[in-house]
Amino acid sequence: MAFDTSPRVAELHNQLYREMGPAGRARIAAELSDMLRDLAVAGVRYRHPDYDEEQVLAEVLTVFYGPEMNKR
Repeated sequence: MAFDTSPRVAELHNQLYREMGPAGRARIAAELSDMLRDLAVAGVRYRHPDYDEEQVLAEVLTVFYGPEMNKR
């Protein structure tokens, strides 16, 4: 449980997740994954404004999976 969440609110949150079922939870997971990828791409573009799209993708893969993913 998060330190800033009361037990009552945490239980309500868990109840909502139970009610939405596996498909709803999978949708949320996919949306979070998309947001994380978009945030990583934005971070690489911010740090390396000179990179082209291929370089941005290569750097994102490095961030997520390590430098061995960037070897060609």
